Amino acid sequence: AKGDEVVSRSSLIEMFIEGGVEELGKKIEERRKAEGNVTVEEDLSENRRFFLLNTNFNNSKTDHYKMLENGEASAFYGDWKKNIEYLKENDVVILYQSGHGVVGYGLADGTLEKRAHEGQPDQNYTRKLNDFVRLDKPVSARKMKDVTKTNFNFMRTMVELNVKQGEALLKHFKEL
Repeated sequence: AKGDEVVSRSSLIEMFIEGGVEELGKKIEERRKAEGNVTVEEDLSENRRFFLLNTNFNNSKTDHYKMLENGEASAFYGDWKKNIEYLKENDVVILYQSGHGVVGYGLADGTLEKRAHEGQPDQNYTRKLNDFVRLDKPVSARKMKDVTKTNFNFMRTMVELNVKQGEALLKHFKEL
């Protein structure tokens, strides 16, 4: 392919014959990204980001269940809501319920929604979680530590995980 143009299927087959499997794999990934066909399980880029977001269950069961039912990441008031503003499109967001564990995960949408919360305008910042998966049974903090062989700070509203931690958790979730 020349420049930024998308490679056709017949060209991909021709590359396979001429260039081998490795080159084909690279071109398929380029095409998938160009077409926007990305899922949680696929590597999105070298700069892939993972976040653990507390669902605020202890302060508001209603807000917690709304996040799970709607497949979204939300935070409320002050600096906490800015956590959601910080997220970028296709960041992996892992929802954590205090005292129970991971309850779901998905890819942050590129659009930040500002909503009213308890009658106060723009106090709920939300991003839809694309490809959202709600886990049948929460994955405990202990299990997360075992899977990643690291510790986590569960006391903060949102924590950024390193790629190794994030990939290990996604692999574990997929195996459930």
